[in-house]
This record gives sequence, C-alpha cells and structure tokens, in this order.
Amino acid sequence: MFNLQSTTILLLLVSATAPLVVRGKPHPPHQEDLPTSGTVTINSTFTIRGTYCVPPRHVRAKDTLEVLLHGITYNKTMWAGYGLASNRHPSSPFGTNYYNWHYHANARGYATLAIDRLGHGANPDRPDPLSVVQPQIQVNLLQALLTSVRGRSSSSSKMLQKTYGKVVLVGHSWGSYLSVGLAKQFPTSRLFDALVLTGFSTTISGNVLSAPELVPAALHNPARFPGEAFGYTTMAHAADRLTYYGGKYDPAIPAFDFLYEDTVTSGEVGAFAAVLGGGPAAGTGFRKPVLVVTGTEDKVLCKSIEMTCAEILAKSREWFPDVKGDAYEYISVNETGHDLSLHYSAPETFGQVHDWLDEKVTGG
Repeated sequence: MFNLQSTTILLLLVSATAPLVVRGKPHPPHQEDLPTSGTVTINSTFTIRGTYCVPPRHVRAKDTLEVLLHGITYNKTMWAGYGLASNRHPSSPFGTNYYNWHYHANARGYATLAIDRLGHGANPDRPDPLSVVQPQIQVNLLQALLTSVRGRSSSSSKMLQKTYGKVVLVGHSWGSYLSVGLAKQFPTSRLFDALVLTGFSTTISGNVLSAPELVPAALHNPARFPGEAFGYTTMAHAADRLTYYGGKYDPAIPAFDFLYEDTVTSGEVGAFAAVLGGGPAAGTGFRKPVLVVTGTEDKVLCKSIEMTCAEILAKSREWFPDVKGDAYEYISVNETGHDLSLHYSAPETFGQVHDWLDEKVTGG
C-alpha cells in the first residue's frame, strides 16, 4: 500500500478552430448572429485542472506519463474509482484503490495525469455549451497539453515540474474517440507514443445511445450545477446509468455513479462526427501502437447479433490502417460492461494494460 500524490492546476493558452454544428436558434440569445454551419475561431485562455500522480519511491519510475481522458457525463474522478473498495473482495490488498487506475499504474512505475475536459469537473470555465464546448476545442486543448508535457512549449517546466520521455494517451469512451480524432489530425506528430482506448469500438449501438434521457443539469441538480447554461445536460434517471454496467459488478456502484455524474454539452453531441472526419480510415498515416480494451458485456460498443465482442474489436482495426502487425491489439474483458474500471475485473484489466505498455512502450 502507498499514498497517491498530488493535484496540480494546468493553465493552457489555446487557439482553436472549432466546427459549428448549429440547427435552429443558437444559445445564448446574444449569439444569434452566428452562422448555422462552418467554422469559428476561438482564441482564449482556459484553466484545465488535473490529478497528477507519481510512482512511490520504492517503485522504479519509467519516465512515462499516462494522460487520462474521461468520457461523457464523467470527469477526472472516474479514474480514481471514487475511492471505493470491492465488496466482493473485502480482503483485497488494494483496499479503497481497487478501482483506482492511478494506483495500479503508479505501482507499475507509470506516472498519471487525469484531466477534466473543458466545461467539466472542477474546471472553473463553463463556456457556451453549443458554440465553444465542442469536440474540436477538446482536441486542440489536448494537443496543447501534450505539447507541454513533452517539453515543447514555454509552459513545460511549470506544468508538472518535469517533462517525460514517453507519453501514453489513455481514453475512455468519449475520451477514446477524441483521442482518435487527435491521432487523425496529427498522425505523424510526437505528441504521444501509444494509444490505449478503453470502452471503444467502431460498432456503436444506436438504440443504446438514444435511450438515456438527457436534461439540463442546472434543473436536474441545481445544487451541483448552479447557473449552468441549459446546453450542459446530464442523465435524468439512475436506471439509465445501468447502461454502463454488465456482467459482474458491485450492484451499489451504479447508484453511486449516478450521484456523482457530470455533464455532456449540446456541442459535444452535435459536432461529434466532424472531429473524426468520417469514414473507416480515421487513423490514416498514424503508425503508433494501439490497444483497445472493451468489456464483453458493453451494451454500447461490444454487443451485436452478427459478431462476438472479440470480432467487433478485431474489426475496429479498420480505423488504423497504417498500424501494422501486432502494433494493434485488443482485450475483450469477460463479464464486464462499458465502465470497465468500475467492475470486479478492474485490477486484472489494469494489469493487462500495463503488461502491454511494458512490452510496446517502455520495454519492461
């Protein structure tokens, strides 16, 4: 057992071109002169907060940073597993770190940085949810952050007090798709050295995505989301959270998960396709190692009457046509749903991911 450390505030100056996908009257009213399609250039300073954790002193550090990117209706706290222990394994040596990605990564020598995406979590900024908080601005923010942690910007020495020789981009669900968007737009850059995509595939269940009822967060939970624009939405019903669970998990966790849910913006939903650019060749020119990790009971991304989960993940290679041989691999996690880090299989999954990183990125 060891204690995790610490939290840092990241300041990023970003100039981004974000695609507008607007239908009907823009929000808020003072932006009625915005076009209904096209692009708008955003030049602004945003505060992005993150949790930064480093290996304990008795573990050999690997000069490798994992940047963790959360999904929709979540924030950076998801990577810490809410501080929950496993009710099924009360004697587990992991204790309240059973579901904690940081803890398991640090124990293997990897540093971690989980960030709150713009407009979410502990970030103080709540820009317009339609015309600003779109996938493209998230991609550009991610590019700026990775440029800094790789030591290629003037703020590099201030952000984490050090730079890292290797960086792994780890996404979950929506965060995985944003990571693919970054890989598509900057396929040959040295922003990162490998991709780990959890809760991801190229086969998405449309019925599942349309099922949850999204409502303005400020109306649903005014104590947690006071004064937020109505374009910041969240799940209305605790039962909808069960969409993210399947197989074997603590039945108390979905309700806890719902209690601490975050938001998704109208712009993130409306402009999703634009950031990927469409078509199966989303990763053309990208040649870095890719690991896809998705649960066999993932109702969103690994269920089909035509294919098994393993076949779906194998097929997802189509988005990375230039990743050759075993540089593309996948893990279909048995008895596990979409939120794979909150299932009983979590410690085993964390171990498999870091075995792969040892082989493909750090050399052990």
